[in-house]
Amino acid sequence: MKPLAGPYSIIDTHQHFWSGGAGYHATAFLPDDYLALATGTGVEATVFAECRTHYDESLPADLQSTGETRFAASIGAAHADTPVELAAAILAHADPFAGHLPFDAILDAHTAVAGGRLRGIRRCVAWDEDDRLNYAQLGTWRNMLGDPRARQAARTLADRGLLFEVWLYHPQIDELTTLARAVPQCRFVLNHAGTPLASGRHAGAPDTIGQWREAMARLAEQGNVHVKLGGLVTPGTTLDARRTVRGLGRWTAAALAEELAPYMSHLLDRFGADRCLFESNFPVDQAHCDFDILLSAYLATLTERSEAERAAVMGGNAWRLYALGRTCKHNRKEERNDV
Repeated sequence: MKPLAGPYSIIDTHQHFWSGGAGYHATAFLPDDYLALATGTGVEATVFAECRTHYDESLPADLQSTGETRFAASIGAAHADTPVELAAAILAHADPFAGHLPFDAILDAHTAVAGGRLRGIRRCVAWDEDDRLNYAQLGTWRNMLGDPRARQAARTLADRGLLFEVWLYHPQIDELTTLARAVPQCRFVLNHAGTPLASGRHAGAPDTIGQWREAMARLAEQGNVHVKLGGLVTPGTTLDARRTVRGLGRWTAAALAEELAPYMSHLLDRFGADRCLFESNFPVDQAHCDFDILLSAYLATLTERSEAERAAVMGGNAWRLYALGRTCKHNRKEERNDV
């Protein structure tokens, strides 16, 4: 099954590559793997999100992640003229909480190896009082976004015209709201729609969706925040719990569209179509969902929206936010102002 994209571009604003092997990523996911899934679906370009791969251990600890940025830049350069332009933009792991070097110096090092594709950083701050939900390799702790270093980093990124992307769990959403309010000149992007959890202490919790809805509504009041409409089928989320309730080993397009619709409606109504971005979160989200099924379901949830809104969510917003005109060579409709 290959869905029809409609008369507009699709930009996948969040996907990963890694080589696999022992450790964090056991199974490789490389450009050919993504192309096998996405070619013919209407996806024209992707944004590479850091995922702790290809670190250069010959460098000081604060700079080892530049190896990942170099890896992503090489993929982008190799696919600059292909129908799907991979890693057209890069979100690096330049850590505001690094132990030794100034944040400015770390950003300089990533910029130097990014081949003109660096558009921001991503810091995973996902932490919960239930330690079963925490990842030691992420180095997270309680209220990281309340740390003065987060505010200073946001100011630095704003000065450089770079984005501050964040992955967190739904009980932490208000922490991002506070940071975004404190540094209004910085553009923030919340990954994975705020990750409403249904695992660990949140399994079976009756108020999770209500808490998520209220927190996302408060966040949406900050006009400097965009949200990625993905990561909702990741194992451990409320939507994944619905898959189990429905007795599905893998999602079907119809079932996913039905379950996804209330989330999409809330986010689009609160943030507006101009601050929402499609993401696949592949390969993470292929655990229980095929790529074309995921894309078909998202397109189905947008059928009642205007053509302009659909075009904005699926590609137009990403084209502008990630300044893809600097690296992408396709003559897209957004570039011609046809949407």
